[in-house]
Amino acid sequence: MGFAVVFVVGRHLIQHRAEVDGSSTVLSFFQPVILSVVVVAMTYIVELVSSYELAFMRLGWGQPSRRHRVRAKLALLVTLHVRLQNVGHFDGFLPDQLADAKSWRAARRIVRDYKSGVLPVE
Repeated sequence: MGFAVVFVVGRHLIQHRAEVDGSSTVLSFFQPVILSVVVVAMTYIVELVSSYELAFMRLGWGQPSRRHRVRAKLALLVTLHVRLQNVGHFDGFLPDQLADAKSWRAARRIVRDYKSGVLPVE
């Protein structure tokens, strides 16, 4: 049935090509495709920002030192990049352990161990 519709529409376009406005037809065809891609991309960006916001809030609750919180947030951003699933599952005792890390290297090691699936002991 679909091939029949494509065939009939194609034949009609070939027979009446002088009456068809090409640029407007192409724009009408690609507009929903482009808008769908934009909506999916924007949805991913909003979800990524929300996941990082939640992870950052979890980091901030356990650590009174602003310097440690900033270091932990930077380590999380630099190591996990934009992998939404990794950021979304960063919970439990890991945010506290990351916020309590004594150095940049230790903070990166905690996030790398989390990313590789090796959970650090508390």
